[in-house]
Amino acid sequence: MFLDRSVDGFVGMRAGVFLKHSINKREGSTTMTGTTQHRNSRSVHDARTNDGFTLVELLIVIVILGILATVTVFAVRGITDKGKTSACAADKKTIESAVEAYFAQYGGATIPVTPAVAPAGATWTTGATPDDTLVSAGLLRAVSSDYTTSADGATLTPVVGSSCP
Repeated sequence: MFLDRSVDGFVGMRAGVFLKHSINKREGSTTMTGTTQHRNSRSVHDARTNDGFTLVELLIVIVILGILATVTVFAVRGITDKGKTSACAADKKTIESAVEAYFAQYGGATIPVTPAVAPAGATWTTGATPDDTLVSAGLLRAVSSDYTTSADGATLTPVVGSSCP
C-alpha cells in the first residue's frame, strides 16, 4: 500500500480513500483510519449515470422541436397567403386606377386596340389588348400577369393559372 507522510497527518490516498495517520501516545500504538471521498462530491453511482442524456430525454426534446416546427410552418403559411391576397388586391386596384386615368384623360367609351380608333392627341400607339394600350399610354408599367381588362374597362378577369381570384 502506498503511503506518503505529511505534516498535517494526511498520509496518502489510494483508490479514492483518504488515509489519516494518527498516533496514540498513551498506548504507543499507531492506527490508520480511512474515509471515502470521491471527486467532485459525487458518488460512484452518480458519476456513471450522469455521463449523458437518456433516450427518453432525447425523444422528448425531438418531439418538442417537431411541435415547434409545425406551429412555425402553419404560421408562415398564413402570412404567405395574406401576402398573396394583398398583392392581388394591389394589382387589381392599380389596373382600375389606370383605366380611370385613361378615361379621364382621353374620354371615350372603350379602350382602343386598333390604331384607327386611337384618341385624338395620343402620342402613343394602341396595343393588341386593352392592357397593352394602357402600357403604351404610360398608365401601367407592364401588362398584369394576373388580370386582363375588358375593352370598356369595367371588368377585370383573372388570368387562367393565376394565384388571384
